[in-house]
Amino acid sequence: MFTVKVTASCVNYNMYTNTINIACKAGLSKINQLVNDHNVLEKDLHGIWILNANLHVSRQGELTLNRTDTSWLRITNQKSHGYVPNFILISGKAGIDGVKITSWDPISNDVIRQNAGGSSPRPYILINSGTTNISNSELRF
Repeated sequence: MFTVKVTASCVNYNMYTNTINIACKAGLSKINQLVNDHNVLEKDLHGIWILNANLHVSRQGELTLNRTDTSWLRITNQKSHGYVPNFILISGKAGIDGVKITSWDPISNDVIRQNAGGSSPRPYILINSGTTNISNSELRF
């Protein structure tokens, strides 16, 4: 039987919803350290992260993405349902500065492109409430 993997009081991963919940100030390195599961979040030597889950920044949380440890955040669709996109939901605060954020298809080793009909389910960022500052960054695909 699966259980919710509680990693810290302010960062946890829910296997049922495939969601990382953040209720404190955290960047990807801190999240990765606390979740500690390369199937959920992984980083290469060049600061490129692959997010294979949803990420929810709660009202108490603050997500920081910057050049300190991130050059590119690649967000995949759900592994078990390839046409269902993962997403980042911001209900608290977020600061994104100097990073590239795109969708990612690990099979083609490329971004997820539109299909012939002009659409394709791709990962996204939803700012629900709170404050989000995006500067010097590239958000595509």
